[in-house]
Amino acid sequence: MPNTKKSLFECVDTYVVWASLAIVFVVPSTNNFTDYNLKVYLVCVLGLYSWVRFIYKKKYLIIDRLYKYLIYTILGILLVNLLITHTPLSMFGDIYIQAGFVSLIAIIGIALNSVNQSLVKILNALFIACILLSVFSFFYQTVIYDSLTSTRLIGPFFQSDVLAVYLASGFIAGFNLINKYKSKNGLFLYILGELIILTGIMFTQTRLVVMLILILSGIYFLFKYKKSYKFNILLLTSFILIFIAFCSVGNRSYNPESLITSIKYRLDLQSAVIAHSSSSVFISKGAETLSLDLKCSNLNSFYPLRQTCKNYIFESSHNIFLDHSILFGYGVGIIMLFLAIYSIYRCLVAKDQQLLILGLIVTLISIYYFSNVNSIELELLFWIFVAYSGI
Repeated sequence: MPNTKKSLFECVDTYVVWASLAIVFVVPSTNNFTDYNLKVYLVCVLGLYSWVRFIYKKKYLIIDRLYKYLIYTILGILLVNLLITHTPLSMFGDIYIQAGFVSLIAIIGIALNSVNQSLVKILNALFIACILLSVFSFFYQTVIYDSLTSTRLIGPFFQSDVLAVYLASGFIAGFNLINKYKSKNGLFLYILGELIILTGIMFTQTRLVVMLILILSGIYFLFKYKKSYKFNILLLTSFILIFIAFCSVGNRSYNPESLITSIKYRLDLQSAVIAHSSSSVFISKGAETLSLDLKCSNLNSFYPLRQTCKNYIFESSHNIFLDHSILFGYGVGIIMLFLAIYSIYRCLVAKDQQLLILGLIVTLISIYYFSNVNSIELELLFWIFVAYSGI
């Protein structure tokens, strides 16, 4: 009996990680608010189980000491603020502010409990999940909006940019299968899978992700195939992808002036938030604080921000690290940023294929985190891969 129980719990531990990848498909209704609440409840249940298993199995023993202390510091700040500010929005977040005290603690628990699982299997599972997600997004878009051409591809997310980053993570995870297939049929299926994911990314019309895929793919092949003829294949593939990108997202401006304007727009928004923030290093005033900092009266220094305020209420500074700093205290945002940078460094210098892919995915999500809004699904991916890099 003990052995049976042990096998059962170990099996559940594995499926907790896979269930986290399946969260993106949890959209039983056409109401984003209802579906988000269901996702949060599932994450919290998985997180509670994960924390119990993490402590019971003493998995903290296999985590790097620096990671352990930094993550425990984040948890301490979250728990203190949870006691101080325990409104429903601050505890669980909502569709626009997708991380609350409880949900973030649950996400970190899921990530830490996953560290003894096979990284290869997780990468492969993410790749397969993103193939299914790309197909499902087209189907879901047709059902919700009645037409694929009615808007940028959003799928089961509340914003197309989030879908693009999630699919891009799966695209990079697929690199783990390069040279794994010996038969032509296997290689064909692998390439088809990558193309399906790429198609979904192109239809989101997210120029940042398209560019990042090219850059990160180049970094991967440079690390893996130094001084090899296969580098020439990379160059050819890059030109093809650039051509596809410009053809597929031609209505999104790629000129330098547009990019500079977009960057300036975000920097002004973030500057306004910092200037009006009432959070401190260890103490925040809850999720409501971010909404107050983003009031239109605080955004009058830049004309486009005033124009946007006429039709839109800001719920994010378009910088997740900054959002987390305001929501949970600047200590959380700063430590989270350091963990991202340190994880990328550890992965890139490890000279291991799986860790290289892991580092590129964390790089992708981290760069996105500097420019856009968050989602509970991306937060799961970020913490799972940061935790993996800390062992």
